[in-house]
Parts: sequence; structure tokens; C-alpha cells
Amino acid sequence: MQQNVLPADYYLTNFRQLTDFVVSRYAHLLGEDALAFYQALTSLPDDAQKLYVRMLLRKGQYFRRSKLGYDEITSVDAALNVLAEAGFVTVDAPAPDVALVKLFTKAELVACFADASLKPLSRAELDESLLQRPIREVCDQLLAFAQRQDGEQLIQLCRGEHFVVFRLLFFGNLHQDMTDFVLRDLGLSRYESYPLDADSAALQTPDQVAAHLLYYDYCEQAENIDDHCAADITCMLRSLVSELMTATKSDSVLRRRVHRLLLKYARQLERLQATQAALEIYQQVDRPPSRERQARLMAEQHRFVEALALCEQILQDSTNEEEQEFAEAFAARCLKKAARSGCDTSNLMASHALQRARLNLAKYTPPTELLALSGADTSVEECVAAHFRSHGACFFVENTLMNAVFGLALWEVIFAPVKGAFYHPFQIGPADLYEDFASNRQGLLQRFWQEISDSDSLSAKVLATFRTKSGIANPFVHWPALDEALLTLALARIPYAHWEAVLKRMLLDIRHHRSGFPDLIWFPDSGGYELLEVKAPGDKVQQNQRRWMAYFDRHHIPHRLVNVQWL
Repeated sequence: MQQNVLPADYYLTNFRQLTDFVVSRYAHLLGEDALAFYQALTSLPDDAQKLYVRMLLRKGQYFRRSKLGYDEITSVDAALNVLAEAGFVTVDAPAPDVALVKLFTKAELVACFADASLKPLSRAELDESLLQRPIREVCDQLLAFAQRQDGEQLIQLCRGEHFVVFRLLFFGNLHQDMTDFVLRDLGLSRYESYPLDADSAALQTPDQVAAHLLYYDYCEQAENIDDHCAADITCMLRSLVSELMTATKSDSVLRRRVHRLLLKYARQLERLQATQAALEIYQQVDRPPSRERQARLMAEQHRFVEALALCEQILQDSTNEEEQEFAEAFAARCLKKAARSGCDTSNLMASHALQRARLNLAKYTPPTELLALSGADTSVEECVAAHFRSHGACFFVENTLMNAVFGLALWEVIFAPVKGAFYHPFQIGPADLYEDFASNRQGLLQRFWQEISDSDSLSAKVLATFRTKSGIANPFVHWPALDEALLTLALARIPYAHWEAVLKRMLLDIRHHRSGFPDLIWFPDSGGYELLEVKAPGDKVQQNQRRWMAYFDRHHIPHRLVNVQWL
């Protein structure tokens, strides 16, 4: 693919697009300081704006003047003077020790300290070695080294925190950045067109904005979670819960994010043997695997009755198959342990769910073939595919084919203008894709199934979308892996009832059901098709793969497990 050539000031154009977009739609959410930042910066000469955005999009808050060289800026010194007068940079600012060390290359650090023992060290080891020394002496020596270079100055970027607010309002998160603009401009990413309006904003109130910014502050703290003891983590969690849990009650997105973070903290508390503290955190989380972890910790504490009650609850109300499978297997083991320890479980034994668990139903065993093959330089999947190609066409598709048909067939449903689903132009899918997607589109899905009611209508829809939407980002379609001939063959050979069964199961739980499909699809010369899951010696079938194969069995979808033995 030929890439577009970017203009020299592409970054300023993109910065303006983002900030103008936010101001035009969400000015009431920005706050006075962020709005003043925008107004002051956009009033500066272009060169000053270019230099500021260049620094803003680089890593860190501190820079050396000698490293700020940009051909499209007429005079960097003049731009710096303008920025300094406007309060957007501080010249000759004192940098913190760690930040100061990172401003110098490895070669410069070795030269600065004239210490040959530093040369063999990796960059991380070198930094650590210098920070072990008297830090004031290190900083003074670095500053003296820098000043010996003509015109060298330390520059501190100021007011950059306000751009974080703009990013949050634009993307609805802080894991996306200006890279999306660049990929679009280069022609490497294309996005579907969908209406955007202020009513569809990810965040609706100033309090929401503040709460999400605070959440990301806690995420930053969690990056160094391994460095903290259980007492420190418990203190951080106490602060997080008091500051954010109330806000999560009216904000489902924040609730999901905070609960994921709490799970991370709780798992670390488990590793630190702070079992009770971990249990208390899990009890505040409403998403898997919270209840699984609670049940396991309760059983460790010999609280078998409580663990069994939690398993019963999972078996009665969970829509997550993995969680249900855990509860069924764990409850069976827990009942045995409870009986051996003399616990009274009579009140629970009447539970139909636990009686089923007591039976501990055997895992589904798929049709299995042991295939002896000679070793090759290619993957085990390709070796098996080559074997089956002697009797038909065989393709290595794994998750790509089923996902592609799902994404192409349901394209209009996926990109339908549902309120709150789309709020910036760089979304590959709706914001609620993994949460309430089907329930928020019941009418659309009903019409879909009415229109796509047989093989001909499904094939026509998928192939037409493939041709008209080629290259446009879709969360289910990996374009480089798709081939119209393969799609056409699969749609012709696979019965409509099988496609319907697969698509409906995916809709039940998109996050978990979009993976676990067999590696290969085989189209025998005699007709029909078969899905083949390939395992090399020592490999095991994953639980999500086994669940799909059990589902295939119930819906008479041909499938096979191929265990390879090397000759």
C-alpha cells in the first residue's frame, strides 16, 4: 500500500482538529483553565504553536534546546521566547534528577562522567548506576556538561495537563492519542462514516470528566503496583473507593474501568498473602472473575458454605460460560471438602444448581483424529492443512473467517447511530460493543434476521459489504487475511442454519465468543465442509475452544480435533 506524504506541519493541523472539535462540542465540560489554555495557545504565532505541539507530543516534560530542531519552524529561539512570555514553557528550568539523566544519550553520559565502567552497561543499568550516586553531584555535573555546549538550555513544557482533558473528551479514554490522526493521514487506516453530535459524548458532565481523570491517575499509580506492600495498596484502595465508587453508580463506563482496576489491585493483594483485604475488594466488583476469586479465597479459609453459596449464585444468574464452568467444577470439589471437614451443607443440598455441580458433568470430548506427519519448517497448522489439501481445499483461518462473516453481515447494525455508541471519528466499532450491544439494538437485529433468512440473502449481504467497504476498519474484519474466493466458497458450502447458530452465539457474548474457533476449515472434494482444531504434541484444547466445539456438536456443525504426532 502506497502511503500518503504528510505536510511538514501535519501535527499542528491534527492538534487543531482535535482541540477545535472539543471546543465546538464540549466547551461546557472543559473548565476555565483548559479553555484558557486553548484560547491562549491558538492566539500565538504559528511557529510558537508548532514548537509547543512538537514538545507536547513528545515524551516527558523536559527538553534540551539542542534537541529542538525542526525545519518547518523558522526560528526555534524566537518561538521559545514567545512561548516563555505566554507561560507555555520555562527556560533554564530545574529538572528532577531522573528526568535530567534521561535527557542525555548513553554516549553523552559516558563522556560526561569519564567513566569507562559505564560503557558496557545497558541504558537502564547506566541510569540506575548514576542514580545510586550522590544525586546532587550527578545533576551538577550533567548541567555543567550541558552548559559547555553552545546555546544549550533546559526547557520545561508547561500547561500540558490541559491537553489531557482535551484528549479525554475527544476519545473518551486516554489510551488513544494523535497516532490515529497520523494513520488516517497516511492512508493506513480508514474509518466508517457515522453521525457525531454532542448528545453522543462519552462524558456528559464536568463531574464525570473529573472522575475519569482521577481514574487515570489511579491507573498510573497501579503501573508500579509490584513495588508496593499490602499496607500501601490497601491505603491506595481506600482512597480510590472513597473518591470514585459513588461516581460509578451513575456511570457504567467508569464502573467497568474502576472494577477492572480493582481486580488488578486485589490480585496483587492475593500475591502478597493479604487474603482478607483482597476478599473485601473482590466483594465490591461485579464482573468476572470476582466471584471466582471470592469462592477460592473462602475455600482457602475453610468457609465452604459461603463458597458454595457463591457458586450457586453463579450457576443461577451468570451469563458468562467460563464463570459457570468454574462454579460447576469448583462446587463439586467444594462439596467433597465440606463433607470431609464436617460442615453442615444440608441447606444447600436442595439446590438444583449444586446438585448438577455435584454430578460434575464430564467435559465434552470432540471427534478426534491422531495424525502422524513428518516434521517441516512450517507451522503445525500448515502441515495439517497441506495433508487435507490432498482431498480438497483447506485454509488456515482460526478466528478470522467467522469473525469476518459476522462483521460483514452485521455491518449496518454495528455502525448504526445508536445514542452514545460513537463520539469521535476514529472508532473501529461502537463504544458498547462488549457491553449491551445486542440489547441496545434489539429492533435492528430483529430486522436483520428477517432480511437475512437464507443462504442466498446472507451470501449477497456479506459479499456486497466486502466489495463496498473494503479496507474500512471494523472490529471483526481483518482485511489482509480475507479473500473473496474463500468467502464465496464458505458461504456456498456452509448451510445457513450453521451460520445462524454461530452468529447468534457470538451475539450472546461478543467479548468471549469472538475467539476459540478451530484453526482450519476444510472443503472436501466430495462437498460440504469441516472445521479442524489442530494440536501439536503437548498442546491442550483451551476452554473457549472446547465450549465452541460442544456448541458445534449441539448444532450438528461438522468439526474435528486433530492431534499431530511427528514421525
